[in-house]
Amino acid sequence: METPDPSALNDILSALQLVPDLRRRERERTGRRGREHVRPWDVEREVAPPVDAPLADAPPTPAPVAAPLVDPPLVSVVMPSLNQGRFIERTLDSVLGQGYPRLELLVIDGGSQDETVAILERYRERHRGVLDFVSEPDRGQAHAVNKGLDRARGEVIGWLNSDDLYEPGCLGHVARAFAADPGCDAVYGHARYVDTDDRPLGPYPSRPGFDWAALAHECYICQPTVFWRRRVLERGLRLDERLDLCMDYDFWIRLGREHEIRFLARRLASSRIYYEAKTLKYRSRIFDEVFATVRRHYGFVPLSWTLGKAHHEHDLSDPLFPVRRPTWKTYRAAIWLALRHNAARPRFWPRLLREGARVSLHKLRREWAARFETRLK
Repeated sequence: METPDPSALNDILSALQLVPDLRRRERERTGRRGREHVRPWDVEREVAPPVDAPLADAPPTPAPVAAPLVDPPLVSVVMPSLNQGRFIERTLDSVLGQGYPRLELLVIDGGSQDETVAILERYRERHRGVLDFVSEPDRGQAHAVNKGLDRARGEVIGWLNSDDLYEPGCLGHVARAFAADPGCDAVYGHARYVDTDDRPLGPYPSRPGFDWAALAHECYICQPTVFWRRRVLERGLRLDERLDLCMDYDFWIRLGREHEIRFLARRLASSRIYYEAKTLKYRSRIFDEVFATVRRHYGFVPLSWTLGKAHHEHDLSDPLFPVRRPTWKTYRAAIWLALRHNAARPRFWPRLLREGARVSLHKLRREWAARFETRLK
């Protein structure tokens, strides 16, 4: 009889220890919210959120009272908007209710036909000297953000879409982070998904600690949590107006290539997810744009992105509902997609094959753990 490999047995035992806890967490989460929760696509993460990420419905950990800023920098928040009347009032309140002493809020509206402009007029009258807006046709979301960046006067700049939310204290935490680290050019932090009624759906899969190489494999930076210094703008960095769906991802890649980005271990924002949002409405187009973007910057399309596309197309995976585990058919389709999209780059084939072998082994180990769990019941 062949002697078992001790390292393989250790892997299986470790997996067995994790499975009950992960399933318990999943039952608790889905039992309270039915099928409404979010799961991102990832080669490494499967059904449960990262162990080190706080659950969305967990009570926040009490934080020590922060010392007041001696010389708070002016913070400019750029808010692109188009027909978001049902959300924009809550978004404005999340910014203006921060209690931050030096704030500039610039709303760049694309000519909304709903109640947005009336709401903005009312808020501008109420917050003169803080909030200003323009409402005129533009060339898309990236163009609107760039218009706001060109007008911003702040030493610290943020970008908040008109359906997302800042968490209480966000701006103060960001200002203190910049004050404590003069060499830092940009920060990002934790976030969570919320639905149309602001109910938490789950944590955004943020990666603690910026890694430019890892950014090729997943967009682990949640857009509304990002803030950067004015010197980034002075070096000419703007959104790419040729992009319509992943202009933020492209911006993080270019920002991180030449600037220092730090992770702020606090929940800074909530990102709203719903069927009318571009994130869900144009899923296939998003993958196509991401493929072109990551190939342009890194030279290849990683397996993690092709797995996301295959998972969406073959398993009908949707982040508003529990993600179905990828099937072997999905893995084969993802590897084929990766090879096809990298056909002209044979030097990357060994890397893709290694990634394919790794994720296949990961799936096998998970299946072995599930079988052992079933036998132990």
